[in-house]
Amino acid sequence: MTADLVDLEDVALFRDVTPPEVVIEVPRPGSHPALAARVTDRGAGVTWRTLSMRLDGEPLLVEWDPDARRLRAHLRRDLPPGDHELEVTARDRVGNATTVRRGISVP
Repeated sequence: MTADLVDLEDVALFRDVTPPEVVIEVPRPGSHPALAARVTDRGAGVTWRTLSMRLDGEPLLVEWDPDARRLRAHLRRDLPPGDHELEVTARDRVGNATTVRRGISVP
């Protein structure tokens, strides 16, 4: 690999082969219905376009806070009683992906 540099600057070259890390946060009982996950990537990084969240197989509208590294979905209503599955997928800018699933039980 070669490159022409015209100014003195910091340059780094690395190969990103590590997928993002995803940790689903457990919703607090009695709190406003919200689902969240922490997403960390130590390589090329993620953007809101490469993040998704599903509840029981249905896509959710999410917001990405890049400073807090937090993906969050606000639900319009409380989850109905029973077992549910939350799935979060994070893909970095070079295509490395992680999908994490967590069961949520509502009494």
